[in-house]
Amino acid sequence: MTSIDDYAFYGCSGFTGSLTIPSSVTSIGYYAFEYCYSFNGRLTIPASVTSIGVDAFSGCYNLEKVSVPVESDGTVTMVERIAVYCPRGSYAWSWAEEQSGFEPVEW
Repeated sequence: MTSIDDYAFYGCSGFTGSLTIPSSVTSIGYYAFEYCYSFNGRLTIPASVTSIGVDAFSGCYNLEKVSVPVESDGTVTMVERIAVYCPRGSYAWSWAEEQSGFEPVEW
């Protein structure tokens, strides 16, 4: 699997616990996990992901922690489901700026 398609898990109520996206995945589509309200664990997105669609995780308010890619060798952490800590100008920075409910914070 190299991508998670648009709306792949939209509104899914079965996600609980943690989810690690496989390193074979390079893109996550638009609204792929939007409104997965019961998703309450840790979400880890590997550095292999170079594209995250609009509102891919919008409405996933119960996530404990999200790690998203910065560069090919690192991750950033979203704290309190709002701030994304990452280097200014990185992929994660531009992604967070485009998403409603997320704000990039320089580290």
